Amino acid sequence: MTNNHACILPPLAELQGLLGLSETEAKARIAEACLRQPLQCPRCFGRETFARKNGRCGCRQCGCAFDLVDGRWMSIPSISARSWLILIKCFELGLNVREASRMAGVPRSTAYRAFRNIRLGLAAQDPVWAADPRIGVEALISNPMDGFLNYLRNWTARYRGMSPEEYPLYVKECQVRFEAQGQPLFERLLACVAAAKPIRVV
Repeated sequence: MTNNHACILPPLAELQGLLGLSETEAKARIAEACLRQPLQCPRCFGRETFARKNGRCGCRQCGCAFDLVDGRWMSIPSISARSWLILIKCFELGLNVREASRMAGVPRSTAYRAFRNIRLGLAAQDPVWAADPRIGVEALISNPMDGFLNYLRNWTARYRGMSPEEYPLYVKECQVRFEAQGQPLFERLLACVAAAKPIRVV
């Protein structure tokens, strides 16, 4: 019997569609994902924004000029649009940071930061986790879904040296993966990193 929650590392062919994208095509896809989200100024967090002729955005409240991805979880200047899509796919497939960095052509530290931002974005989508991740963990573990605790132990066993501060992010990731029942997560992950960071996040 096939376990829907099993993590099976697929062959390189699964990534070929994204690996074959040009940077222009990748930017268009990311812009589409960003424009599905409310646009806000990364400086004053105002919503009175507009598009400039040069492809950038502007804020009527503070006069700030900014790029479409500024102030979002994917706002990491060292990661190109194409690399972002590849990293998101690698995260979805359960590849580790080393494998993802090689696929995306970025340093391991950059891939790690991208993966962390994906997890932060997932947590930010849930009001309870966004307010206090510890409460989210406690609620989930004290009343777990059938089979979830075993899944959580098996999934997190691959990560060494995980800090207590980071642990809630991995628990939230496991919850999302478990509830997905093996269904694709790419579009959800893309949407979460295309979302604006909460005002309290620096």
